[in-house]
Amino acid sequence: MVHPHFSLSKPLHDNTLHLILFYNQKAYDYLCRKNNLHENIHQARLCCKRIRSVLQLSRPFLDEVTFAEINGFYRDTAGRLSQIRDLTALLETIGGFIEQTKNTDSVIYLKKIVKQLASERENIVQIKEFLQEKNAVEELFEIMQKELSEKLHPFLTNQNVLAGFARTWCRALKHLNNLNQTMDDHIMHEWRKQVKYLWYQAHILIPVWPQIFEILSSECQTLSKILGKHHDMVVFENWLQINISAEHNAKSLKPLLRTLNRRKNSLGKKAMATGNKLFSLYGCSGITQWTEKLSGIVFPGLLPDTK
Repeated sequence: MVHPHFSLSKPLHDNTLHLILFYNQKAYDYLCRKNNLHENIHQARLCCKRIRSVLQLSRPFLDEVTFAEINGFYRDTAGRLSQIRDLTALLETIGGFIEQTKNTDSVIYLKKIVKQLASERENIVQIKEFLQEKNAVEELFEIMQKELSEKLHPFLTNQNVLAGFARTWCRALKHLNNLNQTMDDHIMHEWRKQVKYLWYQAHILIPVWPQIFEILSSECQTLSKILGKHHDMVVFENWLQINISAEHNAKSLKPLLRTLNRRKNSLGKKAMATGNKLFSLYGCSGITQWTEKLSGIVFPGLLPDTK
């Protein structure tokens, strides 16, 4: 999929509406495809996340009711498809772990788990309730495609769109500062979400200042992928801690849990080093001042006076 950017020749409302309509339609198209259901569900959920990143970017100009309604729709709609995606992500994580694990007991155990989870996933996609849920989600995307223009029409104001990017940056920086005080998986997860928003938003804003936003988009993408792998390890670790306790040979599987914990911690340290280097370029006040200065130079055509 080729992801669109903001157009400097269009007002904020037209850009925002175009991007959300684009990803809403893509989400609908993915769910309508008959082959490769697991990947299509994943892509539909990613479309919802990109829409929410657009909403976060435009939040300073949205009234709270409009923002809450549209953001809540895409959050909840993606959540309705999360069971299949969670199983797929866990299967992919375990598969990669098997390739890198030399402990025979661990490999035997994990291969057994892969078969069980794969069977569970296939059973879910064949039951009537799941198919009904998927069809219901498709219909919701189709309805939203028709209603978005009206829902988003009243919100346009003549303000700096980069304030939305600065807001996301400062939220991400706050999580990073907390992690520098205390490493915590939940805070890392919250940081990951904001970094992913930054990645998507920087990509959208590339036409504003290509030399800067192309770099920011690339670096946030790199950091997001590291944090994504860390999150996969956290989910896998939590799953193992629950399920190993029920195993008769739980003692022999403890090395697996230790190895997983080491890999998770290694990814966490790598994410922190990468993040601290990236966010040291600007503090919260620095990025705010930078975006305010940039808006006055670049955005008159993008944000025409609507009075």
